[in-house]
Amino acid sequence: MANPPHDISGQRFGQLVAISLVERDQWKSQNAEWLCQCDCGNVKVVAANVLKKPRGGTKSCGCAKRGVPPIDIRGQKFGLLTPIVYLGEIGGQSGGKSGWFCICDCGSCTIAQSGHLRAGSKKSCGCRERMSHGHSRKGQITGTYTSWCSMKQRCLNPKQISYSYYGGKGVSICERWLKFENFLEDMGERPEWATGGIDRIDPFGNYEPDNCRWVTRGEQSNNQQRHHHPPSS
Repeated sequence: MANPPHDISGQRFGQLVAISLVERDQWKSQNAEWLCQCDCGNVKVVAANVLKKPRGGTKSCGCAKRGVPPIDIRGQKFGLLTPIVYLGEIGGQSGGKSGWFCICDCGSCTIAQSGHLRAGSKKSCGCRERMSHGHSRKGQITGTYTSWCSMKQRCLNPKQISYSYYGGKGVSICERWLKFENFLEDMGERPEWATGGIDRIDPFGNYEPDNCRWVTRGEQSNNQQRHHHPPSS
């Protein structure tokens, strides 16, 4: 009879923790099966050699693939970040980690691992570390930066009051403008007269260089009344 397999009880593999060996009449070394507890609360029996695979293999009970977060932190606040969409397992050579699409208070978006958010090692999109463009320093947030943040909130944050009129209707932001420096280069500084902020020329189009302009509040109001949109700023 083969020797008992190596004891991996208590070890973590992705979202699974090995609890106890499943008794079999014949052990086959690394093919021995273990009863595992998933972070979501479910249990699963998995062969040891599958658990130990550095890439691929089984790293959850299946909840990540079903889009079910092991620990639901949606809507909670972590520093400047608010997780809004669960992405399943992301990255990592030792197996996937629970990933979240997050909105930062500055208006940017980022992807973060659940463990990093909960441990406090990920608190912003990086805006706290990069203020080189000089538009978002504390107490010095410019109108240009405010308009950019508002645009991103309308299109990307389901909890924003105007989201249903923008992101909820499929209005998107071009990839280039997800970075503020590119937005600034294309649109320039927000003029003092542009009290209405940024406006889409074609109200059925997206936020992109060829379809946006700075407008007065009156121009913005007229355009929004024609298309039943709330203020965009």
